[in-house]
Amino acid sequence: MDVMAGSPHWVMWVVMVVGTAAFWVAVFLAVRALYVGRTSMPAPDPDRFREADLLGERLARGEITVREYEQLRARSQAGLSRPSSRPPHP
Repeated sequence: MDVMAGSPHWVMWVVMVVGTAAFWVAVFLAVRALYVGRTSMPAPDPDRFREADLLGERLARGEITVREYEQLRARSQAGLSRPSSRPPHP
């Protein structure tokens, strides 16, 4: 009885299973690498934060009233104050 006669078959199965697992791990890592760092929301516009700071400073100095501040802030948040100098994010 030859014990070694069956060994090449199970070795081949192990190689196929390990190879298939390695292939799917490589596919997963490649897809993950494509999407690392992507966000669903665009980056905030620093000009908008600056507008809010300027409005707060104007209110503090007494240049505008609380009502004007609230109106200007609402307009700024709605994007109606002025167009952005940056091109739109794709």
